This record gives sequence, structure tokens and C-alpha cells, in this order.
Amino acid sequence: MTQPAKPADVSVDPSAGKKLQTMLAAEMQQVESWLAKAGELSQRAPLGRNPVGEAMAAKFADRAGDGGSALAGVLKPYKQVLQQAHDAVVAAMDMYQSTEHHAVSSLKAAAGTEV
Repeated sequence: MTQPAKPADVSVDPSAGKKLQTMLAAEMQQVESWLAKAGELSQRAPLGRNPVGEAMAAKFADRAGDGGSALAGVLKPYKQVLQQAHDAVVAAMDMYQSTEHHAVSSLKAAAGTEV
């Protein structure tokens, strides 16, 4: 059984935060590349001017398009989640740095040294 974390058990590592930001940004770029390729795939393939060829071309284009279970339809929400995670890490790191700066300033002021 796991135990809940206590405040003393949690710390913020700025280098780990930067690494996480970099990883999330790289993943978003990869998803952007996949979305561009999905756009290319959603073009109708030249499978002939007959009912079967046209039906298959439409089916393949739909699978790459924006529909719910289509490739681009799945990748777009994934990219949004990655962006939200990236923004949350950036905000957490900014808050940490601001809090740390404020704490140092307060301690220096209390000790009577210059900030």
C-alpha cells in the first residue's frame, strides 16, 4: 500500500522541470508532424473511377481525417493535452522560482542585508 506524500517529501528540481518542458515540446512537434501527414493521407487516393475505387478512396480519406476515431481526430485532442501539460509545468516552475526569490528576499531583509 502506498502512503500519501507529506510536504517534506515533495521538492521541485528546476533541471527536471526544464527537461520535462523540453520533452513535452518535442512531443508536440512530433504530433504536429503527424497531423501534417494525416492531412496528406486524407486526400483521396487515385484508386480508379469506378464505384469500388471511389468508395475505398473515400474510406481511406475518412480514416485519416478529423472524425472522432480518425487519425487527425485523435491527434488533435492529444496535442491539446500535451499543451496543457506543458503550460502547467511552465506555470509550476515560474511559481517555484517566484516563491524561491521571495523567500530569499524576505530572509535577506530579515537579516538586514541588501536584496
